[in-house]
Order: sequence, then structure tokens, then C-alpha cells
Amino acid sequence: LIGGIDKPSFCDAGLFWDKKLGCQWPKDVPHCQHKCPANGQRLRFVATHSCCHYYECINGHLKEQVCPLHKLYSVETKTCENFQVVTCGSRKKLNIIIT
Repeated sequence: LIGGIDKPSFCDAGLFWDKKLGCQWPKDVPHCQHKCPANGQRLRFVATHSCCHYYECINGHLKEQVCPLHKLYSVETKTCENFQVVTCGSRKKLNIIIT
């Protein structure tokens, strides 16, 4: 609050501002939920909880997808890329096994 007025705050990458709760994951902020077009267009959205997951619109429905082992979802290219070239920010790297 600034002077008794609620002001948006800067949140870490992948988090969204909720005026009641502050910085939250998109899944916890109803007005930030991704929507799939009815025309069947395949769109991809970042999964803010994990760098190896993403959401994809398939036949009008949002499905959570997982990148193959050693790959992470790139926000820039909207594809799974080699883990060494992807910047995850606050997203967790869950599927990387380095031997």
C-alpha cells in the first residue's frame, strides 16, 4: 500500500500481482489463467512453476506438457531447448540429470 492505495508491485519472473495476496503463481490468480482459442490453434504458454513444463492448447483444451530429459522450456522460442541455453529465472529445473 502506498498512501492507503493498493499499487502493483514488481514480482519475480513468472509471478503475477494479485492486489489482495501480492505476487502469486498464475494458477492462483484467476484473471491470469491462459485461455485456448476455440478454433483449435495450438498455442504454448510458460508453466511458471517449472522450467521443464509448459502448457499447450490442443483441440481447444489447455494441457500441461513436459520437455524431454535434459531440455527446458524456453520462453523466447516457445520450444524445449538444451538446458544449457535456457534461462529459467525463478522457474524450477526439475528434470535435469547431469552425469
